[in-house]
Amino acid sequence: MKRTKLNDLSIDWKATARMRSKMAKAKKLTITINVDRSALAFLGKLSTRDRNAYQTLLTGALKRNSITPSETERRLLTVEQELRRLKRRLAA
Repeated sequence: MKRTKLNDLSIDWKATARMRSKMAKAKKLTITINVDRSALAFLGKLSTRDRNAYQTLLTGALKRNSITPSETERRLLTVEQELRRLKRRLAA
């Protein structure tokens, strides 16, 4: 497999600007949380290994492991539709 030379790489400045713009538009809140020492040590090791900031790693973990509002709304709609069907069956 041929290795790419660093001199042959180019930066897509337009795509980078779009990505930075999306990130800047994301609404962020400042919060205070309590994290146990072992979790903080683990984040520290990941941060050093991946060369990412703690905040970036923590935000990513929260996003991956949470239910998005759209998913919650979709589930609620499904349950409401099923409830309507059951009510119709009972009324008939």
